[in-house]
Amino acid sequence: MSLTKKALLFTASMFVITGGLHAKSTVIEVRPKHPKVSGFHFEIKASELPGGKIEFRVSIAEAGSQFSSRPDLSLSMVEIKESSKSIKPTQKLAWKRRGKTIEAHFTLPKASVDNPQLCLNFTNHTERIIDGKVRRMPSSDFYVARLKEFVKTGD
Repeated sequence: MSLTKKALLFTASMFVITGGLHAKSTVIEVRPKHPKVSGFHFEIKASELPGGKIEFRVSIAEAGSQFSSRPDLSLSMVEIKESSKSIKPTQKLAWKRRGKTIEAHFTLPKASVDNPQLCLNFTNHTERIIDGKVRRMPSSDFYVARLKEFVKTGD
């Protein structure tokens, strides 16, 4: 096999992304100690409630980048390996946009949050104006926050 074909196969394997991701999409992990990533500031607060539930309050603010006209917010199962990334949405989340901020509030059973693959997934779609209309492009930026990392434990 020629070097060019090997390079193409390697490049193609780097984009083996499932769950609706596109070839030029980017997956960006959001961490509690690094809430500002790629032009957005994430504030994710978790509070334990009676009955084994956890309440999440999420705020995502523009901090250099802009929201697309129709961003998505969901809970997803995320697996990131050296050669592939998998994002499988499990539940769309209701959210409100207030100026340059998106806010969401939801509650989950603690047992669900203990799963390290469960993530908040903010999808900001790439858009272009073509013939005077905003068109969604075949790539998106996926910002994923592992919810378990945002829950403070009493240990």
